[in-house]
Amino acid sequence: MDKIFNLKSCNGQSSYDVGTSFLDDFFNGLVYHEYNAHTECNYEDLKHKNFIFNSIANIKEEFLLMFEENKQKLLGDLDYIGVQIRGTDKKTEIPQIPLHNIFKHIDNALNEMDNKIFLATDDVYYLSNFKSRYGDRVIFNNENIISNNDKPVHFNNDRNLINLQVINDVYILSKSKCLYYTFSNVSYFALILGFDNFLKTINLNNLL
Repeated sequence: MDKIFNLKSCNGQSSYDVGTSFLDDFFNGLVYHEYNAHTECNYEDLKHKNFIFNSIANIKEEFLLMFEENKQKLLGDLDYIGVQIRGTDKKTEIPQIPLHNIFKHIDNALNEMDNKIFLATDDVYYLSNFKSRYGDRVIFNNENIISNNDKPVHFNNDRNLINLQVINDVYILSKSKCLYYTFSNVSYFALILGFDNFLKTINLNNLL
């Protein structure tokens, strides 16, 4: 990942100065850090981790320009709804989210915002069903590797390329006004990066 991110150092050393506010809150029990891939994100947790990330790292300029160019090519300057759904083998870890449940909430969002949908997913099952229901309102990066057989995309594919495509999707998701997300590290990173951008964030796993 150091190919994509600059890590900020302190006086040329391999240490990072994020100030005292985080540590003060941490030792006073005010930091919510008990996150795993199956836990709904906490507002205060995201705020602290956004602060930490911005204090120790940033996307390299060449990649930032690439990601923004891809966003402009796909969506221009339009506001849009971001949707991230982790598919493939995730259903072996937690129950798969029924499509009708997802669509119910996306329909409500479209009624409110009447925008395009940027869909980030690793599974052709979700992409094909979204396109069938919403047509050309669905925007997907067609250059991305996607699974057609329930196998995770990081199996038997170039990991550097996968990482680049994932961070590109994370960047675009982080710029959306409304993010519908699922339990995944991709969604979590988008929530951290876009903390100051979102008007609304909705966890699809916890909605009936």
